[in-house]
Amino acid sequence: MKKISKISVLLLVAFALVSVQLIVNNFIATSTGSEIRLNWRVDSELELQNFELSRKSPSDQAYFKIATITPNGTGEYQYIDALNGKQLSMSATNGYSYKLVARTSNNAYTYYASTGGATAVQRSWGSIKSMFK
Repeated sequence: MKKISKISVLLLVAFALVSVQLIVNNFIATSTGSEIRLNWRVDSELELQNFELSRKSPSDQAYFKIATITPNGTGEYQYIDALNGKQLSMSATNGYSYKLVARTSNNAYTYYASTGGATAVQRSWGSIKSMFK
């Protein structure tokens, strides 16, 4: 009887440890020129307390907190960063970095996303468009 109860306790502890791990999928930053859209999903919202979202521009030395987001129960999230109302060119919004911290009751998980730079295809398309202006 003692052996069965010990195994049961170990299985319950193992299940609890596995089930509270929070995994964020597809944390993506997409630039439109006037804003940056951040999208992400979570596999489970079990014990999720909140998300803290921070931004770093290409000229910043550190990340600055821009939002705290509470769980919505759907597992799907979107945040639109209006960049303080600045109207920027598409290339000016490249290089922004974002840090997402997902907090549970006993852990914090950190994820990063960036708008990156223009790809060779984007630069080539820009050159072709300018020829026809």
